[in-house]
Amino acid sequence: MRISLQPISDDPEAPAGDIPYFGCVDGFDDAGGISGWVVNAAAPHLAVALELLVDGIAIPGAAIARLPRDDLAVFFPAQFETAGFRLNLGRWDRFCALTSLRPQADFIVKIAGTNFMLPRTAALPGLARIVAAAVKPERNPLDLFSRLSQLAQLAAKLPAEPAENARKGLIEAICLDDIDSRLCWFLGWTTEVQLYNEPATVLDGQKLPGAFAVATYPRDDVPAGGVGFAGVLLSDWRPHAGSELAICFGPGGQSHLRGVAGLNRITKTAFAAHIKAVAGEAAGGDLSAHWTALVALLHGPQSWLPEPAARADLQVSVDRLLVLPGFGCFATGWALSALQAVRGFALKIGRTVLSMEETSLYFRPRPDLMTLFPDSAHLLNHAGFCCFFPADEALDLTGQVLLKVTLEQGAAVHQVEPRHQCRLGHSAPLDALLQFYPAIETEPFFPGLAKFIRDESRAAGPGLTMFKITPARSAMIVALSEDRHDCLLALAEIRYYAGTHLPPDCAVTIIAGASQPHGEIIQMLEGLPACNLVFTQNPEAALRVLPELLLLLKAEQFIFVPSRHYLSESGWRDAAASVAPGHDRLTFFGIYDPETLEELNASGACFAWSWPGFARWSLNMPIRLNSMPKRQDFPAEPSPIVAARGAFISKSVRLSRLDSLLETAINA
Repeated sequence: MRISLQPISDDPEAPAGDIPYFGCVDGFDDAGGISGWVVNAAAPHLAVALELLVDGIAIPGAAIARLPRDDLAVFFPAQFETAGFRLNLGRWDRFCALTSLRPQADFIVKIAGTNFMLPRTAALPGLARIVAAAVKPERNPLDLFSRLSQLAQLAAKLPAEPAENARKGLIEAICLDDIDSRLCWFLGWTTEVQLYNEPATVLDGQKLPGAFAVATYPRDDVPAGGVGFAGVLLSDWRPHAGSELAICFGPGGQSHLRGVAGLNRITKTAFAAHIKAVAGEAAGGDLSAHWTALVALLHGPQSWLPEPAARADLQVSVDRLLVLPGFGCFATGWALSALQAVRGFALKIGRTVLSMEETSLYFRPRPDLMTLFPDSAHLLNHAGFCCFFPADEALDLTGQVLLKVTLEQGAAVHQVEPRHQCRLGHSAPLDALLQFYPAIETEPFFPGLAKFIRDESRAAGPGLTMFKITPARSAMIVALSEDRHDCLLALAEIRYYAGTHLPPDCAVTIIAGASQPHGEIIQMLEGLPACNLVFTQNPEAALRVLPELLLLLKAEQFIFVPSRHYLSESGWRDAAASVAPGHDRLTFFGIYDPETLEELNASGACFAWSWPGFARWSLNMPIRLNSMPKRQDFPAEPSPIVAARGAFISKSVRLSRLDSLLETAINA
């Protein structure tokens, strides 16, 4: 590796001989973080402390240069063992919100205690590219059929440009499964010994999306380095006279498996016998896992064609199906069979098949069914069911929904009526999950749910609609309640006090709900010299939109008053002092209940601060779900100012048990 001995300086006029530092930032990976090297020629025995800055804001997690860099031994023989560094900050999703607000945001690595910044190699990506490339957290593993269903959704944008020199093997025989399952089994050989699961494009006179999975075994009759395989293709493709099959995969769509002329058709029995004979020749470990998954799919009941006549003894009803897109589905209902015990469930939404998480299934009594089944009292003790179906990818919420009930022998399919389907966070609150799992925090899927809610909260855009924005030196930002009476009270308070208490360069900025009429708000605030208005979907969570709003306002100081909160008369005086030029201390407006006069000491909902201080804190802002921030969320140093009884609250909404559990898990 060729090293450029470029000195580091914040002064381009400085003579190179006066600068002792050498180095650069030359690497990044999601697991290892930012890496590079730096040496101090003037003090080779001392380690060099570094810090990371994003748009001028220091990010906690500074590292010391102390890793070996053998490639520097020729240039710095005395320092190469300690010249390397790595800034490993763990998950990069903390920067997702920042890059969504400021796509131009970038990072620099600076030598701590100086103004010297390390140059970066040209190949190193910017912060937005780094965040976009961050590895998503792993979720629960899916069975092979579910995995293929989700891989097939990724195949729509896959190019298909097969090149003859990119052929990776031949398909020698195929076996068609049940036509409704969209499965086709195949045998052949490949030179790609690491080929397992891939999204694919099927070419045969037309272009069809799909996905395939293979398991390999040794074969002596194929080209050197090749292996035999048995596999399965999920797609709408079906062979016809003169078929010229090609399955394209890989980044450029050039890699492909091609079917031989006149594909041999074999029975499913013959295919099963063949893989039973060759599976034992495969090595252990991962290869055995691929064979296990393939055999499980081969012998599993994959037909989704409803057969009511074949299962006349089975009665099924889905009471409610809660869908959380990107995470999974929760189902509850009842299933009753006088002849066989119910073993489990699977779910099909559109063309995506979801497997039940085994630990999530439990049965419960359904005495309410006694009038329907008076002779089945014993069965009703465990007729009710509740289960969870994880889903990594987005679901086609417009597709048909089928529930498969697995019995001791065979299975049956039940169609879920649209009126029983709900989307969590839209037509049903998250609290509805407590009806399914009262002790949800003990369920194995709960940590994954908390991570999903955290990621969704950080990745969600602010969702601001600008009606009127005029930059100002300072701003008083008020979020209106969606309750009309509380909204009008807040506007009346602002109209009465703002003109006489706030300085002329402080702009009143209203955050209103998307459904609130802007005409009424503007009319109530008529006469104020400076007034801004923006809309958001959820004004109760207005704290999340402050970073974007403050960037637009360009305010040096601001006051934030959340919905259902109002400044007291003394609070208005404190507000004016908080936005005075040069005032940058965090100020909490003590909130009290006007009926009991008791102050809510833990609340940090209403506060005043400077933009630089808030910007640094917002990078690691705790996530509060439908609740206000607490004082311990904010930095303790320097000590915040507390304006006693600076604000009062009209009505306090108690945080739900599920929101409280999720907040604790997310911010742990």
